[in-house]
Amino acid sequence: MNSTQPARRPTAGSVDKQDRPTVIYIMGYGRSGSTILDILLNQHDDVISVGALANIYEWLLRKEACGCAEKVEACSFWANVCERTLDVADEAELSERRDLQSAVESIRRYPALALGWSSKRRTADYAAEMERLFAAIAETSESRFVVDSSKSAHDCTGRPLALFRHTRLDVKIIHLVRDGRGVAWSVMKGAGSQERKRRFTRPSLNFLRAVAGWTLANFCALVTTRLLPRRAVLRVRYEDLCDAPQQTMDRIGDFIGLDMTRVCEAIEQGRELQTSHNLGGNRVRFTRRLKFRPDQEWRTKMPLSYRTAFRLASWPLTRMLGYGR
Repeated sequence: MNSTQPARRPTAGSVDKQDRPTVIYIMGYGRSGSTILDILLNQHDDVISVGALANIYEWLLRKEACGCAEKVEACSFWANVCERTLDVADEAELSERRDLQSAVESIRRYPALALGWSSKRRTADYAAEMERLFAAIAETSESRFVVDSSKSAHDCTGRPLALFRHTRLDVKIIHLVRDGRGVAWSVMKGAGSQERKRRFTRPSLNFLRAVAGWTLANFCALVTTRLLPRRAVLRVRYEDLCDAPQQTMDRIGDFIGLDMTRVCEAIEQGRELQTSHNLGGNRVRFTRRLKFRPDQEWRTKMPLSYRTAFRLASWPLTRMLGYGR
């Protein structure tokens, strides 16, 4: 969109109630199955999944690709969304919006957000921005529900809490948690998002990073859960999604208010799943179709010493999340 056409952008507070979609937010640590759950939810006719939406401004600045393999600004879907909300050619504007988002959502701001000490002007600007963005996604996709699987990374730890508290969006939060040993094994192997550069190559150092990251992200997710009404948050275990996918998806459907019959049929029949224009997430988002194949490799391949070390290092939180045995 040409920067001389600001009239295309709605002003703060101009998003009507009927135009505001329901946001299904997936929080928790990475490598916990969020991309798979994101894609499963995308199979519903009323749902559009967009991956880690918190990445959008950074992805535009870095010229990264979405799930269709096109650069975000060149993707027909995201070009349509951006035309309604921002000028992708204006790097200063993109940087400003990224910084505003970080000033509300980052882990450094999380204590102030949790205690209600955030700047009212900043949160008002943030709320208007998020409402416009989600409304544009819903309008472009003609969907009533938008899945944001940004999780609880350090740059968006407070995102689910901020969206629930400060916007007028209907936000449903799924705390997706996976046995930390499976997460650590994934980190040790090096699989994951190709946009995220690996800090370490030694498995032992990646293991330590996984222990710290899994513990911090899920601790903050638990704090967020305590700060919100019970009706707003549902905890889902990756292992339950693997072992009983239909029952788990029905449980999620009851929580968000959607009939998951067709999604369950796709899983039961082993049909290939349609992917969307996801930002971030692991490499499976670039597969235009994929089958539901849960990853439990760590149970047979992860050395016992690492499994034991993880349990010892994180046992209080592990027990709280239902992995005590």
